[in-house]
Amino acid sequence: MDFYCVKCREHKKGITNFEKVTWKNGRHAAKAVCPDCGTNMNKIVAAE
Repeated sequence: MDFYCVKCREHKKGITNFEKVTWKNGRHAAKAVCPDCGTNMNKIVAAE
């Protein structure tokens, strides 16, 4: 899955160690950590 790191300002491609979460407002997201700087990255995804 592709994520965007706001600290590195780069697209990170092929991240495989992510976790699917549901936010308090009911939206589904994927959560990962940037392999370069360690910043948390989030991406809104479909419910499935």
